[in-house]
Amino acid sequence: MEDVAFTNALPWRTASQSAFGKSIARRAASLYTRPVVNELQPKIIVAVGKKSADILEYAGLMSPSVVVWNRAQALQPQVVAEREAATAQFTKLLEAL
Repeated sequence: MEDVAFTNALPWRTASQSAFGKSIARRAASLYTRPVVNELQPKIIVAVGKKSADILEYAGLMSPSVVVWNRAQALQPQVVAEREAATAQFTKLLEAL
């Protein structure tokens, strides 16, 4: 566990709980997310939710070592398929370490 870091490096809500625009998200990604990820130098990143994956993309951090976990509450067939694919990708990345 000493090799695992968890961070909410993607705080994408305002105090009023409203979302903000892409230009602000891109700026925050470059000023906050990219430096945090660069400092940690993770071998695997699990983006919890598609918005998290978008922010990693804005920061220029998307790579084959980024696993996107669909956090939808309704287990529709597409969600199940995406989670199975993410689990397989994560397992493959772990085995390659």
